[in-house]
Amino acid sequence: YLITGDVTVPQGLTLTIEPGVEVRFMRISDDMSSGKDSNRSELRISGILKAEGSAQSRITFSSNGEAPASGDWYGIVMTGSQSKATLRHTTVEHHSYGVRVESSHSQNRAVKDIVIEDSVFRNGGTALYRYENQSWWSFAFNRNTVETTSGYGLYWYRYADSVSILDNSFTNGQISL
Repeated sequence: YLITGDVTVPQGLTLTIEPGVEVRFMRISDDMSSGKDSNRSELRISGILKAEGSAQSRITFSSNGEAPASGDWYGIVMTGSQSKATLRHTTVEHHSYGVRVESSHSQNRAVKDIVIEDSVFRNGGTALYRYENQSWWSFAFNRNTVETTSGYGLYWYRYADSVSILDNSFTNGQISL
């Protein structure tokens, strides 16, 4: 699949990406000229994203550039109060942010809002990022490999949310919680 501009999953809907699928983003392009970065395509999630590959059949999010580089596409942006994302056995590369959180969420310790496991983030910016002064979010970030070109592999600003960060490998990036 080739993405040329922002794609939004509205609240109440689910986007399921099957094992083995490659989602490619046009290099430094956003034909919608919208979202967090009007020059780079984003996958904006107000509903639910399910990207669950397998060890034998990974899901890839990448640039479509001839010479791909960090920042070619913006990233997966969690935008809604009901949004959820599961990424398992995925490869995310050439992004500004792997997954960026920019909205408020209600507190529910029983359910993880974001689950990222057994995935690889490489040749890109921060794998999981939240800076805005937002309310409750919960996440699991387990058994991932992060090879970042930015200062942070994982950046989560404010609030002691319900989190699980286990057995990850970080190269060229620090963790800030």
